[in-house]
Amino acid sequence: MSDPQTAPVAAPATPEKPVKPPKPPKVELLKQNGETRPKAGSKTSRPWEIADALSASTGKPAVRKAVIEQAVSEGYSAAMAASQYGRWRRFNGLQREVRVTPPAAPAADQAAAPTTAPAPAPASDVSVQPAS
Repeated sequence: MSDPQTAPVAAPATPEKPVKPPKPPKVELLKQNGETRPKAGSKTSRPWEIADALSASTGKPAVRKAVIEQAVSEGYSAAMAASQYGRWRRFNGLQREVRVTPPAAPAADQAAAPTTAPAPAPASDVSVQPAS
């Protein structure tokens, strides 16, 4: 019989580490004008794709309203589409859209009212005398 105290001790088994597959190469995202284009196929890239398609079809920069309407019709948030549209414009080096609004016509009340200067304040009858 073998003595338990003198029995040879087996070396602890070291589990072999599984070999990890190599990481896929990092995708370089386009950067220009201080903005980074979102990764293709991501949620935030869809408004960019819409704006690119509308721009290509019209031959001029996409209009904000059209991009947001199409993104919302596809189930995206209007706020996300609006912010991504702004980033798309900066990325492409475009300035802010200028809203052209016609000048407001004067109201009928103001046009009919005569313009008169306010009446001068009445002179005060109270005189101030120095204290003696």
